[in-house]
Amino acid sequence: MTEAKLIKYLQIPRKPLTGTQHLTPIIISDSKGTYLREQVIHPIDKNIHWRCKSGTTIQDQLKWLKTNINNKIQQVGDISVYIWSGTCNLTTRDKNGYISITSTNDDTIQLILDKFHECIDTIKKYPRSKITILEIPPYSIIKYNQKIASNINSKKQNNHKDSNKNHSDLVTQSDIIDKYSEQETQLQQQIVKVNEGIKYLNSTLGTKSPCFSIHLQSRRQRSRGKVNRLRNT
Repeated sequence: MTEAKLIKYLQIPRKPLTGTQHLTPIIISDSKGTYLREQVIHPIDKNIHWRCKSGTTIQDQLKWLKTNINNKIQQVGDISVYIWSGTCNLTTRDKNGYISITSTNDDTIQLILDKFHECIDTIKKYPRSKITILEIPPYSIIKYNQKIASNINSKKQNNHKDSNKNHSDLVTQSDIIDKYSEQETQLQQQIVKVNEGIKYLNSTLGTKSPCFSIHLQSRRQRSRGKVNRLRNT
C-alpha cells in the first residue's frame, strides 16, 4: 500500500460521533504515522496524540512507552494506544538510502511480536486504558530503492559539467529489480507472518486492526461501481 492510499484512507468521509470520549488515542509509529499526521482533516482526529519518528524500531517505541506512560495518563487521562511499528525492523537502510531485508529467517518476526507482547503487558498495568497493534501495510523494497536510485542518478548527472558524458555508474531500474527481487518476495512473506501474529495478539485483547489493503480495495471497487452506474444512466 502506497503513502497516497494511506492518506486517502484517512480522509474517507465519516459520520460525526456522538457520546462522551473516555479514552485519549495515542498513535506510536515511525514515518508512517508522520505522513498520516500531516494529512489529518477531520476535527475529531485533532484529538489524537502522535508519537511518530522516522526510523524508529519497535524497541525504540517500547522504551518510550515504558518511560512515558505514567506521565501521559496523568496529562490526558486514560489512553487508547495504537502501536504501528515493525517496518524499520523488517528492513534496514544503508548509508546511501537503499533498504534491504534485515533477516532471511524468522528471527526478526519473533523479535517484533515479542516486543508487541511487552507493549501489551505494559498497558495491562493500567486497566482503564487499552492497546491495539496495527498491522504492517505491504510495502515494496524494489519500488522504494528505484526511487532512491533515481534521486542518486539525478544528483550524479547534475554534478557532471559535460552533459554528453556517458554515465556508466548510474543504477538502472532493472538493476534494482535484479538485485532485490528475491528480497521483495521474502519481505512480503514476513509481513504476512507478522500480521498473522498481530491478529492473534489483538484477538486476546478483544480488538482488531484495520486491514488497510482490503479496506482500500473495497472502497476503490465501490467508487468504480458508482462511476459505472453514472456512465450507464
